[in-house]
Amino acid sequence: KISINNSSDMASLSEATVIQWCQYMRDIASHHLVCNPYQTGEVGHIAEIDESLMCKRKYNRGRIPQERWVFRGWNREDKIRFLVFVNECSSETQPALIRKYIKPGTTIHSDCWSGYNGITKTDVEPRY
Repeated sequence: KISINNSSDMASLSEATVIQWCQYMRDIASHHLVCNPYQTGEVGHIAEIDESLMCKRKYNRGRIPQERWVFRGWNREDKIRFLVFVNECSSETQPALIRKYIKPGTTIHSDCWSGYNGITKTDVEPRY
């Protein structure tokens, strides 16, 4: 990991330009994850999943932006990640998201949110 200051010196660019490029690269990566859904995992693999509410005002000023729920996960073995925006995050929507993005037989680690309680009852073979 290289600091903004070192990156700025190495590339002979201002720190503001380096920061803009880093944000641009994060935007490209997140856009790719959102636009290219796929299933990850397999028997013997561990997938970590989490849900988050994304909303932040810059400098805590101005209008309150729209809140967005994100369901995300990553496979520990092959380091593949996924990210999807969802309208709501509830125990009714989670099993469908898990079936869509994680292959059956994958061991799932979560934050033990009660919405994940029905994972083991999902009708897939092999079981999660």
